[in-house]
Amino acid sequence: MKMWIYFQRLRFVWLIVSAGMALSACTTVSKARLWLAPAMSGMQRVEPGLVLETPVLNSTLARAHGLQNAAAQLFRVVWPEPQSSPELWLCQTEVCYQRLGGGSPKAQSLGYSRTLLSPRGHSAGILAHEWWHAELWHRIGLTKVSGIPRWFDEGVAVWVGQETRHSENMYQRVLAKGIVPPRLDELVTFKDWNEAVGRYGDHLKAFDSEDVNVVYPTAGHEVRRWIGLVGVEGLRRLVDQVATGRDFFTVYVALEQEVRR
Repeated sequence: MKMWIYFQRLRFVWLIVSAGMALSACTTVSKARLWLAPAMSGMQRVEPGLVLETPVLNSTLARAHGLQNAAAQLFRVVWPEPQSSPELWLCQTEVCYQRLGGGSPKAQSLGYSRTLLSPRGHSAGILAHEWWHAELWHRIGLTKVSGIPRWFDEGVAVWVGQETRHSENMYQRVLAKGIVPPRLDELVTFKDWNEAVGRYGDHLKAFDSEDVNVVYPTAGHEVRRWIGLVGVEGLRRLVDQVATGRDFFTVYVALEQEVRR
Protein backbone atom coordinates (compact mmCIF):
# COMPACT_ATOMS: atom_id res chain seq x y z
CA MET A 1 0.00 0.00 0.00
CA LYS A 2 2.83 2.40 0.86
CA MET A 3 4.42 1.69 -2.52
CA TRP A 4 1.13 2.47 -4.28
CA ILE A 5 0.74 5.78 -2.44
CA TYR A 6 4.35 6.69 -3.22
CA PHE A 7 4.00 6.12 -6.93
CA GLN A 8 0.65 7.87 -7.02
CA ARG A 9 2.43 10.92 -5.62
CA LEU A 10 5.12 10.56 -8.27
CA ARG A 11 2.40 10.33 -10.90
CA PHE A 12 0.77 13.51 -9.60
CA VAL A 13 4.07 15.39 -9.77
CA TRP A 14 4.60 14.11 -13.30
CA LEU A 15 1.16 15.21 -14.50
CA ILE A 16 1.77 18.71 -13.17
CA VAL A 17 5.13 19.22 -14.87
CA SER A 18 4.78 17.20 -18.06
CA ALA A 19 2.37 19.55 -19.79
CA GLY A 20 5.05 22.18 -20.28
CA MET A 21 7.99 19.88 -20.71
CA ALA A 22 10.02 19.74 -23.92
CA LEU A 23 13.00 17.64 -24.98
CA SER A 24 16.22 19.15 -23.67
CA ALA A 25 19.19 19.88 -25.89
CA CYS A 26 21.35 18.87 -22.91
CA THR A 27 19.97 15.35 -23.10
CA THR A 28 19.67 14.84 -26.84
CA VAL A 29 22.06 16.22 -29.42
CA SER A 30 20.34 18.91 -31.49
CA LYS A 31 23.23 20.30 -33.49
CA ALA A 32 22.58 20.62 -37.21
CA ARG A 33 25.99 19.23 -38.19
CA LEU A 34 24.84 15.72 -37.37
CA TRP A 35 22.31 16.03 -40.19
CA LEU A 36 24.78 17.33 -42.75
CA ALA A 37 27.32 15.43 -44.80
CA PRO A 38 29.90 13.97 -42.38
CA ALA A 39 32.77 15.48 -44.38
CA MET A 40 31.57 18.94 -43.36
CA SER A 41 32.52 18.07 -39.77
CA GLY A 42 35.76 16.21 -40.40
CA MET A 43 33.98 12.85 -40.34
CA GLN A 44 33.66 9.99 -42.81
CA ARG A 45 30.81 7.51 -43.28
CA VAL A 46 32.91 4.38 -43.61
CA GLU A 47 29.91 2.07 -43.96
CA PRO A 48 26.15 2.22 -43.42
CA GLY A 49 25.49 3.08 -39.79
CA LEU A 50 29.04 4.06 -38.88
CA VAL A 51 30.65 7.51 -39.11
CA LEU A 52 34.24 8.01 -37.88
CA GLU A 53 36.46 11.03 -37.35
CA THR A 54 39.10 11.41 -40.05
CA PRO A 55 41.70 10.23 -40.69
CA VAL A 56 40.22 6.75 -40.42
CA LEU A 57 42.79 4.14 -39.45
CA ASN A 58 42.33 0.39 -39.65
CA SER A 59 42.78 0.21 -35.88
CA THR A 60 40.05 2.82 -35.39
CA LEU A 61 37.63 0.89 -37.58
CA ALA A 62 38.41 -2.37 -35.79
CA ARG A 63 37.83 -0.69 -32.41
CA ALA A 64 34.49 0.70 -33.59
CA HIS A 65 33.36 -2.73 -34.76
CA GLY A 66 34.41 -4.19 -31.42
CA LEU A 67 32.38 -1.60 -29.55
CA GLN A 68 29.32 -2.24 -31.71
CA ASN A 69 29.51 -6.01 -31.29
CA ALA A 70 30.02 -5.86 -27.53
CA ALA A 71 27.21 -3.32 -27.12
CA ALA A 72 24.88 -5.55 -29.13
CA GLN A 73 25.53 -8.44 -26.76
CA LEU A 74 24.56 -6.28 -23.79
CA PHE A 75 21.55 -4.75 -25.49
CA ARG A 76 20.01 -7.96 -26.81
CA VAL A 77 19.36 -9.12 -23.25
CA VAL A 78 16.36 -6.81 -23.51
CA TRP A 79 15.43 -7.18 -27.17
CA PRO A 80 17.11 -9.93 -29.21
CA GLU A 81 15.73 -8.29 -32.35
CA PRO A 82 16.03 -4.49 -32.05
CA GLN A 83 13.74 -2.26 -34.07
CA SER A 84 16.14 0.68 -33.99
CA SER A 85 19.55 0.99 -35.64
CA PRO A 86 20.94 4.43 -34.74
CA GLU A 87 23.89 5.56 -36.80
CA LEU A 88 27.04 5.74 -34.67
CA TRP A 89 29.16 8.89 -34.91
CA LEU A 90 32.40 8.12 -33.09
CA CYS A 91 34.88 10.87 -32.24
CA GLN A 92 38.52 10.14 -31.48
CA THR A 93 39.23 13.64 -30.15
CA GLU A 94 37.45 16.08 -27.87
CA VAL A 95 37.69 18.73 -30.59
CA CYS A 96 35.56 16.53 -32.84
CA TYR A 97 33.00 15.88 -30.12
CA GLN A 98 32.59 19.54 -29.18
CA ARG A 99 32.40 20.54 -32.84
CA LEU A 100 29.32 18.34 -33.05
CA GLY A 101 27.82 19.88 -29.93
CA GLY A 102 28.52 17.07 -27.48
CA GLY A 103 29.14 19.12 -24.35
CA SER A 104 30.03 17.47 -21.03
CA PRO A 105 28.22 14.07 -21.37
CA LYS A 106 30.41 11.20 -22.55
CA ALA A 107 27.82 10.25 -25.17
CA GLN A 108 24.50 11.55 -26.45
CA SER A 109 21.57 10.39 -28.54
CA LEU A 110 19.43 12.19 -31.09
CA GLY A 111 16.12 10.37 -30.91
CA TYR A 112 16.49 6.95 -32.49
CA SER A 113 18.52 8.20 -35.45
CA ARG A 114 22.00 9.13 -34.20
CA THR A 115 24.35 8.23 -31.36
CA LEU A 116 27.41 10.39 -30.73
CA LEU A 117 30.33 9.04 -28.68
CA SER A 118 33.09 11.20 -27.25
CA PRO A 119 36.64 9.88 -26.77
CA ARG A 120 35.62 9.63 -23.08
CA GLY A 121 32.76 7.35 -24.04
CA HIS A 122 34.47 4.53 -25.95
CA SER A 123 32.76 1.82 -23.95
CA ALA A 124 30.40 -0.98 -24.97
CA GLY A 125 28.34 -0.21 -21.88
CA ILE A 126 27.91 3.44 -22.82
CA LEU A 127 26.99 2.54 -26.39
CA ALA A 128 24.44 -0.02 -25.15
CA HIS A 129 23.13 2.63 -22.73
CA GLU A 130 22.49 5.03 -25.61
CA TRP A 131 21.01 2.26 -27.75
CA TRP A 132 18.38 1.67 -25.07
CA HIS A 133 17.26 5.30 -25.41
CA ALA A 134 17.02 4.96 -29.18
CA GLU A 135 15.08 1.71 -28.96
CA LEU A 136 12.63 3.01 -26.36
CA TRP A 137 11.93 6.15 -28.35
CA HIS A 138 11.51 4.12 -31.51
CA ARG A 139 9.03 1.73 -29.89
CA ILE A 140 6.86 4.26 -28.06
CA GLY A 141 7.24 7.16 -30.49
CA LEU A 142 8.97 10.45 -29.78
CA THR A 143 5.67 12.15 -28.92
CA LYS A 144 5.27 9.81 -25.93
CA VAL A 145 8.75 10.37 -24.50
CA SER A 146 7.35 13.01 -22.15
CA GLY A 147 5.26 10.27 -20.54
CA ILE A 148 8.35 8.40 -19.36
CA PRO A 149 10.07 9.80 -16.26
CA ARG A 150 13.78 10.36 -16.73
CA TRP A 151 14.74 8.15 -13.79
CA PHE A 152 13.15 5.18 -15.55
CA ASP A 153 14.59 5.78 -19.02
CA GLU A 154 18.05 6.44 -17.62
CA GLY A 155 17.73 3.71 -15.01
CA VAL A 156 17.02 1.04 -17.60
CA ALA A 157 19.89 2.38 -19.73
CA VAL A 158 22.13 1.98 -16.68
CA TRP A 159 20.88 -1.58 -16.18
CA VAL A 160 21.48 -2.41 -19.84
CA GLY A 161 24.95 -0.85 -20.00
CA GLN A 162 26.27 -2.43 -16.77
CA GLU A 163 28.84 0.34 -16.35
CA THR A 164 30.78 0.05 -13.10
CA ARG A 165 30.42 3.79 -12.51
CA HIS A 166 26.63 3.36 -12.46
CA SER A 167 26.44 0.07 -10.59
CA GLU A 168 24.69 -0.96 -7.37
CA ASN A 169 28.09 -0.99 -5.72
CA MET A 170 28.53 2.66 -6.71
CA TYR A 171 25.11 3.47 -5.22
CA GLN A 172 26.14 1.84 -1.94
CA ARG A 173 29.36 3.86 -1.98
CA VAL A 174 27.24 7.01 -2.31
CA LEU A 175 25.29 6.06 0.81
CA ALA A 176 28.43 5.03 2.69
CA LYS A 177 29.94 8.48 2.05
CA GLY A 178 26.88 10.10 3.59
CA ILE A 179 25.79 11.66 0.31
CA VAL A 180 22.04 12.12 0.07
CA PRO A 181 21.00 11.00 -3.43
CA PRO A 182 18.14 12.75 -5.21
CA ARG A 183 14.62 11.38 -4.79
CA LEU A 184 12.87 9.85 -7.78
CA ASP A 185 10.35 12.68 -7.80
CA GLU A 186 13.29 15.04 -8.31
CA LEU A 187 14.31 13.15 -11.47
CA VAL A 188 11.09 13.23 -13.47
CA THR A 189 11.57 15.69 -16.31
CA PHE A 190 14.49 16.31 -18.66
CA LYS A 191 15.10 19.57 -16.78
CA ASP A 192 15.08 17.74 -13.43
CA TRP A 193 17.61 15.21 -14.69
CA ASN A 194 19.98 17.72 -16.24
CA GLU A 195 19.96 19.88 -13.13
CA ALA A 196 20.66 16.91 -10.86
CA VAL A 197 23.50 15.63 -13.04
CA GLY A 198 25.00 19.10 -13.05
CA ARG A 199 24.58 19.46 -9.30
CA TYR A 200 26.27 16.15 -8.50
CA GLY A 201 28.75 16.36 -11.38
CA ASP A 202 28.24 12.86 -12.81
CA HIS A 203 29.30 13.84 -16.33
CA LEU A 204 32.55 15.33 -15.05
CA LYS A 205 33.85 12.15 -13.40
CA ALA A 206 36.57 10.32 -15.32
CA PHE A 207 36.40 6.57 -15.93
CA ASP A 208 39.16 5.94 -13.43
CA SER A 209 38.05 8.57 -10.92
CA GLU A 210 37.76 7.64 -7.25
CA ASP A 211 34.86 10.09 -6.96
CA VAL A 212 31.38 8.63 -6.84
CA ASN A 213 28.69 9.05 -9.46
CA VAL A 214 25.34 9.75 -7.82
CA VAL A 215 22.42 10.40 -10.17
CA TYR A 216 22.83 7.52 -12.63
CA PRO A 217 23.40 4.91 -9.88
CA THR A 218 20.32 6.24 -8.06
CA ALA A 219 18.10 5.69 -11.09
CA GLY A 220 19.74 2.32 -11.67
CA HIS A 221 19.06 1.27 -8.07
CA GLU A 222 15.30 1.68 -8.45
CA VAL A 223 15.14 0.06 -11.88
CA ARG A 224 17.27 -2.90 -10.81
CA ARG A 225 14.87 -3.45 -7.92
CA TRP A 226 11.85 -3.33 -10.22
CA ILE A 227 13.29 -5.53 -12.98
CA GLY A 228 14.39 -7.97 -10.28
CA LEU A 229 10.70 -8.43 -9.52
CA VAL A 230 8.98 -8.21 -12.92
CA GLY A 231 11.82 -9.54 -15.08
CA VAL A 232 12.78 -8.58 -18.61
CA GLU A 233 9.36 -9.71 -19.80
CA GLY A 234 7.76 -7.17 -17.46
CA LEU A 235 9.98 -4.46 -18.89
CA ARG A 236 8.90 -5.37 -22.42
CA ARG A 237 5.24 -5.39 -21.40
CA LEU A 238 5.56 -1.94 -19.90
CA VAL A 239 7.09 -0.50 -23.07
CA ASP A 240 4.41 -2.16 -25.22
CA GLN A 241 1.59 -0.84 -23.04
CA VAL A 242 2.97 2.71 -22.87
CA ALA A 243 3.28 2.60 -26.67
CA THR A 244 -0.48 2.00 -26.87
CA GLY A 245 -1.12 5.10 -24.75
CA ARG A 246 -1.37 3.69 -21.23
CA ASP A 247 -0.07 5.77 -18.34
CA PHE A 248 3.47 4.85 -17.29
CA PHE A 249 3.01 4.99 -13.53
CA THR A 250 -0.19 2.95 -13.64
CA VAL A 251 1.51 0.17 -15.61
CA TYR A 252 4.73 0.35 -13.57
CA VAL A 253 2.90 -0.21 -10.29
CA ALA A 254 0.43 -2.74 -11.70
CA LEU A 255 3.17 -5.00 -13.03
CA GLU A 256 4.90 -5.04 -9.65
CA GLN A 257 1.66 -5.68 -7.79
CA GLU A 258 0.87 -8.52 -10.18
CA VAL A 259 4.10 -10.28 -9.15
CA ARG A 260 3.50 -9.65 -5.44
CA ARG A 261 0.01 -11.20 -5.37
